[in-house]
Amino acid sequence: MELQQINERILSERSKQAPATSVAQNAAAESRTGTLVAERPLLPPSAPEPHTRTLGNNAVCYQGIQRTFRNAVVMFLRDRLTRLFPEDHTQRMKKTFGEDWEKASQNASLSREILGTTTVVRDEYDLLGTNHFYGIFERYYDKIFSGRRSSRL
Repeated sequence: MELQQINERILSERSKQAPATSVAQNAAAESRTGTLVAERPLLPPSAPEPHTRTLGNNAVCYQGIQRTFRNAVVMFLRDRLTRLFPEDHTQRMKKTFGEDWEKASQNASLSREILGTTTVVRDEYDLLGTNHFYGIFERYYDKIFSGRRSSRL
């Protein structure tokens, strides 16, 4: 849903950025066709281009990957691992990363202390980054996508 809103915003911004037609160009088109051409705003030749706020490619990619995709995968993993390993799902997840997990957890806490982010951490799954997905899928792929419960690994 968020990605669709971004797309709509981009399209809206693009429509605002349609290049302006000078008065001379518009008059020439009108004399050729016999109709008034007013597809784009009429600006005198010396008028500066209107300033419009655009959404950059990096912002779109960040939103799509770090917000939409990441949150969807975290929700999926939270649901699947909890069902597969009801007794020790968080321990299994953290064990996948060893000491790196503690460092990531400390960095997340520090980021919140210095107000680098204001997101709320409800559980250990909220500390997962896109960089963690490979390790989890590498270790638990067969179990996550088979639908069977297991207590062995």
